[in-house]
Amino acid sequence: MDISNIESLIGYEFSDKQILITAFTHSSYSNEQKVQSNEMLEFLGDSILSLVVSEFLYQNAKADWNEKNLSEKRASIVNKTALARAVDELKIIDFLLCGVGETRSNPVKSEATKCDLFEAVTGAVFLDGGIDEARDFIFRSIGANMVHVLKNKTDNYVGMLLEHTLKQKKDIFKYSEITENNDNFFLVEVVLDEKVLSKAKARSKSEAERLAAKTACSKLALI
Repeated sequence: MDISNIESLIGYEFSDKQILITAFTHSSYSNEQKVQSNEMLEFLGDSILSLVVSEFLYQNAKADWNEKNLSEKRASIVNKTALARAVDELKIIDFLLCGVGETRSNPVKSEATKCDLFEAVTGAVFLDGGIDEARDFIFRSIGANMVHVLKNKTDNYVGMLLEHTLKQKKDIFKYSEITENNDNFFLVEVVLDEKVLSKAKARSKSEAERLAAKTACSKLALI
């Protein structure tokens, strides 16, 4: 692993290099090599990210905003698509250590994996350098998006929905592929309390997810 290159890309030099290595250790590699994965750092980084973004929104909120407005904007900033895009811009995904099977199936490039990596790096920077260094890393990486979301109307329905249903975050969406008139579509259902709240289909999974989430947000009076 090219540690100095990673440090240059993320803009922070680690005192404890092992923390950085752990941040880039996927669970598949951990299982094969019997070393610690980045999952605990991901857990920590998720909380640090939420704290920093919440603080930013609180300090810059308009006088007529309420908790709902702040939650919606936070969800727009920390959603997996935005964090995955940040990882792409940092150009750090190729340094992630993966197991043989994981590398062959290539899920390393997935949006969720990139999001997990961003959170793990955030947690690592916090552990090594403290909250100020973590805040600086977050601002460098997603600061432009934070300002954009602050100034613009929120339309991240997926983030809004996940923020509202945190307890079901892992299984709220159900996916399937269907074929109609020789065309392939993704069908996405939003499931809450074992009941289908909404569904949508589109040619891309992300668009179907967005449409289904928008309908669900409307039914839940979130928009």
